[in-house]
Amino acid sequence: SLQDIFVPTDGYEKVLSRMMHSQRQFEDTKAKMERNRNFDNHSRDYKTLQRNIVRQKEVYDKVKEEQLQQKLNFEKVLARLELEKSGWFLKKDQEATQALVAEMFMPRALTSYADAMFCCKFVRLLIRMKTPGFLFLDFFNCWTLLLCINLPGCTEREAQ
Repeated sequence: SLQDIFVPTDGYEKVLSRMMHSQRQFEDTKAKMERNRNFDNHSRDYKTLQRNIVRQKEVYDKVKEEQLQQKLNFEKVLARLELEKSGWFLKKDQEATQALVAEMFMPRALTSYADAMFCCKFVRLLIRMKTPGFLFLDFFNCWTLLLCINLPGCTEREAQ
């Protein structure tokens, strides 16, 4: 799946940054309320704010843990792919590339946006891992030819 071969580090960092900013705002508001301690007017607001601070901290910790778990899973999958990559292409030829595009990438890329993203990330991973036998120019040529042939027959959703 896409989660196995890609970790959206930038997305996690943006979310965690926003959450930290929100946490600081809650803390500032809490400090102001503590300085101007008027329990008659602010008792309910103060308790609500404390609950929000605790909830925010719990959600932050969960997101941080999710990021760590996804990163560990990605590293484990990447290590396995590194071990297996030498057996994927037995010889360097255009037939293997055509089969890869026609049987794996084309059907999956037309299924959904998430599957199309998986295909893109997987090709990038093949390039980054310097997979023996994977010829990018042949892949690109086969992909473009098959796309030109199949695109007119696609539904609007598939074409997007």
